[in-house]
Amino acid sequence: MGYLSRSALARESHRTLHEIDKLLTLGLPHQVIGSGRGSEVRVDRSEALTWLVGLALSTASTESDDDAPEVVKQRARLFRLQADSQAMKNDVARGQLLPASEVVLGW
Repeated sequence: MGYLSRSALARESHRTLHEIDKLLTLGLPHQVIGSGRGSEVRVDRSEALTWLVGLALSTASTESDDDAPEVVKQRARLFRLQADSQAMKNDVARGQLLPASEVVLGW
């Protein structure tokens, strides 16, 4: 599990800190460590990716697929593929998913 700071999430998602703060108020899953001025916001990378994909898909679904620009469709597809890839990596890390080569050997 990889945790990111606000600034690291901003860099990875190509957003500004102001945009990240707005996403946090909209419900982006996060943890606040400490209190007051010294508090730190940590965001789990996979949870953030899943949440951002959901946001992108809900934004894209407000337009009909025929009206949506091709770049929006491609970006939504990319987000879905990245989320699926991360979910599979998480399943492998938890031992819930095995590589096909290991399954064939054990069968």
